[in-house]
Amino acid sequence: MVALFARSDESGNRIEHMVVKESIPPWRDPIAWKNGEPAEAVLHRRVHDRSPYIVGYKGCRVFPEARRIRLYVEYAPYQALADVIHDYNHYERYEIKQLKKRREEERREKQDNGEVIDYEEYEEIPDENEDEGNQRFPIPEPFMWYVFEAMASALLVLHEGGAEVPVPKWTPILHLDLKPDNIFLALLDPDRFRPYPQPKLGDFGLAVELFNNDSGNPLDFQHRGTKDFMPPEQKAWSIPRPPIFAKVSEAADVFALGATMMCMIRKSDDPVATTRDPRREVHQRGDKDKVSTLLVNIKSDHPWHALAALVRPCLEYDPADRPKLRQLRDTIRAHIQAAAMDVWDDLPQDFMSRQVEFPNKLLFDVHPDLHPRSESDGSAH
Repeated sequence: MVALFARSDESGNRIEHMVVKESIPPWRDPIAWKNGEPAEAVLHRRVHDRSPYIVGYKGCRVFPEARRIRLYVEYAPYQALADVIHDYNHYERYEIKQLKKRREEERREKQDNGEVIDYEEYEEIPDENEDEGNQRFPIPEPFMWYVFEAMASALLVLHEGGAEVPVPKWTPILHLDLKPDNIFLALLDPDRFRPYPQPKLGDFGLAVELFNNDSGNPLDFQHRGTKDFMPPEQKAWSIPRPPIFAKVSEAADVFALGATMMCMIRKSDDPVATTRDPRREVHQRGDKDKVSTLLVNIKSDHPWHALAALVRPCLEYDPADRPKLRQLRDTIRAHIQAAAMDVWDDLPQDFMSRQVEFPNKLLFDVHPDLHPRSESDGSAH
């Protein structure tokens, strides 16, 4: 259960919001605990103040009698990335539906007037775009680059202790559940990507520390995550495990980052193609078909080609073939700076209004519960 709480001052003005997550951890699983505390709380606390792209941690309580834990974390008012993707998918389907309706009305009008109809002109419009990069209602490209850079920076903090400079003797942390549902959209940063909510990585419920010579790796990490975002090395292999998958490493999070970007490109909660597409096999059975074919339909002259070119390697079958995270983040950042995507000199003053239009505007909503209750009776969402 997740609840939203608010704290008010003596005048009744809300001065602080906080999200409370209550869960039942695996009580006897040693991975779920660290020095008597929930590992989720310990690992989140270690990293939350090291990056602006990680959800803030506020505290934790353990209820042994109920076998429950309660985490208190930062409130992100603009919901999750998954909600934005869902909304854009809805807009796309609505646009296709309206286009079909207009085309049919036009065809019938010509037919009623006795005009010759070119049936090739009125061929069926597919419900889903075959060309992933040719969409009628795409998510703005600058926002996709923003999420890409922010999540790469957040993962660098987990893996190396710092987004800019690695921390000596840092024990790496694997998130193992990076996906659009766990990327939360917080208040806007006035200095970078000003019209977009700031993406933040949250939900450390499956995070683990990575130790050298860990006898539990990879078996303890199998199926620890969400199916379509897990790399092949996290599969439970029924045949002898391939040598390239001897250990689960930081490359697992890189794969999940690539899968998350695929969701944004496709405007779908599923990073891979439809169930009828054999390319899904790389996730279900670990077949060594090139995962890069997932993005084959984005042509070299398309504006998203540079983005797709960086996403492709993240999804490589062999962990050793995936990019090193720091090099990937620096390449993303260089592309953003070269294109000046994070600078908005001509932004309208009331850019948050639904009625105001400007290039690359992102449509997003504030959380449905705009008026949270007091601390004593938080409302679930």
